[in-house]
Amino acid sequence: LNWRVALLFGGAGMAASFLAAGLSKRFSPALLLVAFALLMLIIGGLMLAPPAQRADAAAPRGWLTVIAGGAGVGVLTGILGVGGGFLIVPALVILVGLPMAQAVGTSLLVIAMNSLAGFLGHISGGASDLTALLSLTTIFAAAGLVGAFTGARLAGRLPATHLRRLFGGFVIVLAIFLLVDNVPKV
Repeated sequence: LNWRVALLFGGAGMAASFLAAGLSKRFSPALLLVAFALLMLIIGGLMLAPPAQRADAAAPRGWLTVIAGGAGVGVLTGILGVGGGFLIVPALVILVGLPMAQAVGTSLLVIAMNSLAGFLGHISGGASDLTALLSLTTIFAAAGLVGAFTGARLAGRLPATHLRRLFGGFVIVLAIFLLVDNVPKV
């Protein structure tokens, strides 16, 4: 865990996420889902592509790059509700220059910071049913835990390249379903 990067990247992400959460209310849900699906297609394509041959870490970048990267991820978190490890870890490795192991640990703190800020941004705008929102969050968290434990057991049995490609394919298929369902509504 790199505390300096986590606080700079996460702090910029929190501010951007909180502010961008209010912007999301200006767009139709269908448009937001289409934007999310397009982002998923990009991420899925990157997951299917062979990994680039590069060192574990790039040269460390300056604090302005750290803040800009955090703000960019924060905007996506606030508007689209996305900002987990599939965005933060690559940003920390490629943009910031952290080693992979440090990026993974740092991303967990950044994810928690961005998620909290985005959540607070959405409920400060007058979420209509906070109880339903918390119930839905609890259900997703429980399902995520079951999936994480199941995935951890399966991960040891499959090569990393297969897992990456399966995940990339799944993301692309899901993105196509989102596009088919939401493009006509935009």
